[in-house]
Amino acid sequence: MDLPMHDTICSARPDAINDPVLSALYRYWARLRKSDGPPLRSDLDPVEIPQLLPYVLLVECHDEGRRIKFRLVGTDVAFGSDPTGRFLQDAVPKGPYGAHIVELYRFAANGEAALYSEFRYGYTRETGPRLIKRLFLPLIGTAEIPRMMLVGQIRDKSIQVEQSAWQAGPGQIDVLKLCQIAGEAANWYETSDCDVQEASNNVFRPQPVSHRKRA
Repeated sequence: MDLPMHDTICSARPDAINDPVLSALYRYWARLRKSDGPPLRSDLDPVEIPQLLPYVLLVECHDEGRRIKFRLVGTDVAFGSDPTGRFLQDAVPKGPYGAHIVELYRFAANGEAALYSEFRYGYTRETGPRLIKRLFLPLIGTAEIPRMMLVGQIRDKSIQVEQSAWQAGPGQIDVLKLCQIAGEAANWYETSDCDVQEASNNVFRPQPVSHRKRA
């Protein structure tokens, strides 16, 4: 499935990021910037964002984004499928969802700004997360790998599921929001570690499921 990214994208301020964890990740990334360009990969220190790490991926962008390699995948993102150390094009499942993810990552890798997305997913048989929010943040890498990305991902946990979207393979994919983020994030220092921890504990908290005996 090819999504016409250029037809759906908009420009928005940082407050368009509709998630507390991803907002905190954006503020951290923005604080690392020393100019209008992306921050350096070497400036990224995971020790500073321990509560965000389960929702974070670090990827290498090869061949102008045509090949994406997963260097680090957080535990929450790796639910159901862990592609650490693999190339996206080799790890992603075949079908509409795989094509969608490849295009989304390639589109983000070729942009100069942060990219925020919200996609709604529908399933015919197996059930996976219905909504996934992602934040793509460009990084300046090394001489060997000049371009990298810090990616945040939050999946809908309003219902209990046993499969990731990679496993369930949604056939219906609807874009709810796709924005290039313009402008600096304000008030980074007003977000404490406790605030981030509370956000990560409460975002998309699973609701109790009633188990009823069939008649």
